[in-house]
Amino acid sequence: MKKQEHQFTDECGRTWSLKVNVNSYQTIRDDHGVDITDMSEGQTSWMSTLADDMPTFLAILCVLTEVERGERELSLEEFFEGLGGDVLVEATDAILQAVVNFLPVHRRLAFTKIMEKIKLGHEMVGLKVAAGVEKMFPTEDLEKRLDSALEKYTT
Repeated sequence: MKKQEHQFTDECGRTWSLKVNVNSYQTIRDDHGVDITDMSEGQTSWMSTLADDMPTFLAILCVLTEVERGERELSLEEFFEGLGGDVLVEATDAILQAVVNFLPVHRRLAFTKIMEKIKLGHEMVGLKVAAGVEKMFPTEDLEKRLDSALEKYTT
């Protein structure tokens, strides 16, 4: 079965389907102070918070997986064991898509455009970081240093 955009698979191989409904929206807003329907951009947007504030991100993820965790009889600790690295990126994308699916159709297009800009920004940051690392540690120089270090320890 093909994974849907609002799904992510954890490191334990469990696929999670995220769905925002009025109940989860109100819980996220009232208990965590995040209005996931707010489409403002910038450093103070909830989407920035999702990327920069791990406790808030995990709180939102816990709200959106609560029913499914209950059905699977998993504790929070067991759920958290499957989270890390690229799974967190996948979970972030699934949260954003679940929010898009929750929004009325007339707001989906605008929100999708904002999401595309955010993803493009993340890609650009990744490319700049990679270019900076390459500049600081040119591949050829790094390979020579590694070969030299390995030769020291193997001879």
